[in-house]
Amino acid sequence: MPESLPFAPYQLVEVAKILAGEKYQSHLLTRVGDTIIIDRPKRQAKSGGWRYFDSVYVNNLLYLNYEHKGFSYQFKTSVLKVSYIPFYHLCLKTPELREIKQVKIWSAPRYQSYTPVTLSGMHKDGYKVLLSPCSYVVDIGPQGVGILSRHRVPRNFLLEMSLAADSRLQIQCRLKNVKSGRPDGYYCYGCEIEKVSDPQGFAEYLEFLAAAADFFSKIPTDVGTDDFSFYTFV
Repeated sequence: MPESLPFAPYQLVEVAKILAGEKYQSHLLTRVGDTIIIDRPKRQAKSGGWRYFDSVYVNNLLYLNYEHKGFSYQFKTSVLKVSYIPFYHLCLKTPELREIKQVKIWSAPRYQSYTPVTLSGMHKDGYKVLLSPCSYVVDIGPQGVGILSRHRVPRNFLLEMSLAADSRLQIQCRLKNVKSGRPDGYYCYGCEIEKVSDPQGFAEYLEFLAAAADFFSKIPTDVGTDDFSFYTFV
């Protein structure tokens, strides 16, 4: 059971009405006292545009689900306030800790980020094939990596990422699990790291991420006022 409700500024969250059941995409912005604040929930329409929450009122029950630093957090909450200033957002009741379902989804130490990467595979004839033109590393540790990708990928693939302007790291990955059904259409992959092209550079990169995670963990998310200056953290 978590000691608090952990999340990153502008944390992606899945929102659903308890009765209607339709899933929407939103962002968990901050926590002010006993209130958590999310921006306007929306979902992709078949036409390609966005459809937004309709008829959201005080005391409506909502179901929230999101992933953060290797864990999935799920809980029910109720709407305390619907506000349009300085932008459309919902104020929700922070659940009691006993009401939060926490499930570990990755086994390796993690860091939350969205780093663009290239995923490629090897064709049977011996040449490299681009597997997904739009992929991101969202979690990474010494033994594993979490990836968001537009497309399905095979069990074994090569991940390439830039550590610096003149340094590019290649990581051989093996798929462990996959999760679909996200509101944005991405697949979420949990993968084992089998081999890296630059072990020392990779170790230094992980040290940098650990230092950055420690720094950002000390930034307060509770602004303690009603002026909603929290959006400066985004």
